[in-house]
Parts: sequence; structure tokens; C-alpha cells
Amino acid sequence: MSETDQVMNEMMMQIQRGQYSMNMIARNGATAVLQIYQLICRLHREHVLKGGEVRRFEQFLRASGGNYDIIHIPYRLTDAPDGQLDQFLKKVKSDLDRMGIRYHILPDLNVKDQAFQICVYQKDRQKFGAFFNAYLDQQLSGGESRQKDLLSLTDKRASILSIPGEDRIRQIEEDFQSLRVNYSLLPDLHVGDGQVQFLVADTDLSKVRHWYNLLKDELLRAGQKPEEIRDMTVSQYQDTAKRSAEEYVNSIDPKYQAAAASYERAGKGSVEQQLERLGRKPLPAENPEFARYFLDNSYVRLSIDADTLIAGQQATAYQERDREHFYCRIPGRYGENEATLKVPMQQVFSVGDSERERYIAFISRDERPEVLDRKGNWITDYKDGAALFRSFDQVTETFRERRMEPVKKAVEAVGKVVPKAPPVMAR
Repeated sequence: MSETDQVMNEMMMQIQRGQYSMNMIARNGATAVLQIYQLICRLHREHVLKGGEVRRFEQFLRASGGNYDIIHIPYRLTDAPDGQLDQFLKKVKSDLDRMGIRYHILPDLNVKDQAFQICVYQKDRQKFGAFFNAYLDQQLSGGESRQKDLLSLTDKRASILSIPGEDRIRQIEEDFQSLRVNYSLLPDLHVGDGQVQFLVADTDLSKVRHWYNLLKDELLRAGQKPEEIRDMTVSQYQDTAKRSAEEYVNSIDPKYQAAAASYERAGKGSVEQQLERLGRKPLPAENPEFARYFLDNSYVRLSIDADTLIAGQQATAYQERDREHFYCRIPGRYGENEATLKVPMQQVFSVGDSERERYIAFISRDERPEVLDRKGNWITDYKDGAALFRSFDQVTETFRERRMEPVKKAVEAVGKVVPKAPPVMAR
């Protein structure tokens, strides 16, 4: 057995011994663990990466148990003259080490994107948030002190707005300057999503909203369908830097993709095949994680019928591109008005039902759900999970009781007390 296969075998043995539970692996992103590890091993075997890259990631994998987030961090051209990032990354590593943050910097496989990617241990995300906030302040265009100046002038009364206008940033800034809006353009943490973020003085928020309504009317007359402005917290803004393993793998330079593909054609080992099956489909409702979500009042439960809400072309297309999330059509949304709900795979469970294939999805009651239109654009038709819940199936008492039976059995199987509410009802 090769050294680079050993970690995967260890992982499978730990699963069998109970040191890792299946639901923990799925919750922590088995696909992410697998895809990143596969890529690094494959590029090492193709002599693109040195062996040290593999060993360092293995050490981080063992230390974190797969509990990490991938963060996309942009940098300025002046930080990496001639594309050389080494000195700049030494400073970043020094800051992270000083703050006691556990991390692993992934190999830079796309120097053209002017960013590097880092895996951050999830338990250290709060500390990393403080580092990231200071880092982004230094990266501000128009002067490093602009964000601090704005917060100082407004006595910290400023808000982050996400504005659909990634292709018209210069026009937006010119308009803001004409309107005397106090603002700061924030670094774009997700280039290509169509959004751009500004820190705006609270006293100017109504001015900006009025400006955008006029712009929106203009775009509508031109036959476009502009999205709405979104309010963001600091953590929500930082979360736009999160990337899935699939996004990282797909963003690498084509020459590296070709090298990885040559290994792919050689076929996958049995351990890879076992790990790949984890986290790519909903867990059964008998899993203990189901009871945790079921008894958590901050979630609402959606009953999803596979034949009517999943089998459609739109949901299937999304699912094929993204195995870490679950997609289904929202009831009552057809044709041009069709909308698709996106839920983390670990929040969806299959329910034993002799009549049909069915799932229970748990979504946050108070947060805005992720909903996509036919073109894949993020839409804001539902202000929170409770609002979306009202679009899903409401059933009669008799049918509720019949539908509840497999759920009762699932929760009882893990020794939990089952509320009498049906699985599709909000509390």
C-alpha cells in the first residue's frame, strides 16, 4: 500500500471502530475531504506537487478530523510581485500562528485568480473571523484606512449592502460620489457571483435604496430582471469567501486539471470509492442527527416528495453539479416561475414510506433560504424559512398521522421523545 493511500484506509478503519460516525463524516463534508485529498495525491503522483504538500495536508486532516472550511482569500498585485507569494504568505502564516488558528494553506493552482485558498479548522472560525476582518481592511481599494475612517466618522453606524452590479462598479462609485454617499468598497470575495459589497453610513442608506430603485426601473425598461439589494452582517459577508471542494477543484488551471484527469482514467481504489459514497446522499431518518434537528425549534421541516419535486430537469441538473447540497423544486413554481431550493445535504433525511420516496429537509426558521431561479440566480422571494414553509404541502389530519409513522419510528430508534407535531409543520 502506498503512503498516500494510508490516511484513507485509516479513516475507513476509524469509521468501522466507531471513532468516526457516518453522520459525522457526512456532516463534516466527506466529499470535501475526498476531493481535496484526491487532487493533491493525484498531482503528487503526476510530479506536479512535491511530497511535502501531501504530508502537510494529511497532518491537517488527522488533526481536524475533516472539520474545516475552505476560504478564498484575495490579495493585491503589490503583495505578490511577479506572482511570487512566498514572502506574503509567510506574513499571513505568522499572523495565523500568533492567534493560535489551526489551518492549512492549499497549493495555489491558479495564479491568475489573484487569490489563495486556506482550510480553516471549524472550531477556530471565530478567531479566524477577527484575522480576516483585519486582513480585508488592509486590502481595501481606495486606501487602507478607508473602512476605519468611515466607522470612526459615523461612530460605527454603518451597514454592509450587497448590490447586484459586479459589472458596473465604476458607475456605482461615480453615482455615490455625486450623491455624496459616505461609503467604502469592500474586497470582492466571490468574483463572478454578480454581487459587489459596500460599507455604507447608516444615514445614507435611504439615499442608496432610492438610487437603486431608480436604477432598477431603468434596467426593467431595458428588459433586464435586476435582483434586490441585500443587507449583510460581517459574518455573512465573510461567508461569501467560503468555497466548496468542488469549486476549488474546478477553479484550478486547465493544465493541472489535465494532470489530475490522467490519474482519474486509471480508476479509483476501493477506499476512494467507499469514501466517495459518503455525504453524497441524504442520511436515513433513523440516524441520530435526525432527532437533533427534529427537536430543534430553530428549524422548520419540509416534506419533499421525490417524484414531484426532485425528478424535474432543473433540480436534477443542479444536483449533478453539486453533490454537497440537496435540490428540490418549490411547490407551485412552474415554467418560467420555477424556483429551486438548495439545502446542505446533512440537513436532509430519507424517510421510509411504503407509498413513495420522500425526504424531510430542515431549514433555519429565521434565516433567508437559498433559492435559485431557472437561470441559477439567487432570488429573495422568501424572507425566511417560515415563509418558505407555507409553500410546501399542507395535509389533512388523517394523512398527517399516516405520514408521521415512519418519522416516529426513526426518532424512537435513537431514544428520543417524539413531539406530536407532523414532520411538515412549523412550530
